[in-house]
Amino acid sequence: MTHVPSRRSAPRTAALARAARSPLLATLLGCFSAVLLFAGCQSRTEDGGEGERAATVGADTSDTGQGQGAADSTPEVGSGAVPGGFVIRDAGFLTPESVVHDEASDVYLVSNINGSPFAADDNGFISRLSPEGEVLDLRWIDGGNEAVNLNGPKGLAIRGDSLFAADLDSVRIFS
Repeated sequence: MTHVPSRRSAPRTAALARAARSPLLATLLGCFSAVLLFAGCQSRTEDGGEGERAATVGADTSDTGQGQGAADSTPEVGSGAVPGGFVIRDAGFLTPESVVHDEASDVYLVSNINGSPFAADDNGFISRLSPEGEVLDLRWIDGGNEAVNLNGPKGLAIRGDSLFAADLDSVRIFS
């Protein structure tokens, strides 16, 4: 069955088709979409001002009364909290983007963009944390090192002995 767009969606569809043919327009639309995405990612402090986000692994154990970390606690729906988890603040992370647990080594790995998420600046890094939240090695894999190329690592995955990091224009594999 062929999908026929309604008259209402036809102008948008035509605009997207034109954008796909124009590299400049496609780039501008992509940048505009990214700006909208990042504008919606601002965090707010209790007084309503903008604040720095803390990297969260598991439940928030702050004094909010939810996610106290007890094994029988039930996190609030949609909170992203896991019973028994923790919050890591002031660890030296620079735009932490994702976290993955390496079961074989029992460590958490955190990707740090460190600058613009779109710049090929070779200054991204990956941190290692203990299960208790202690930073074992802030720059375990460091784009600033001559032997490593890592710009803005975003997603992380582990398969076997290999760590996969989604970078700007490629997936980097570290073994």
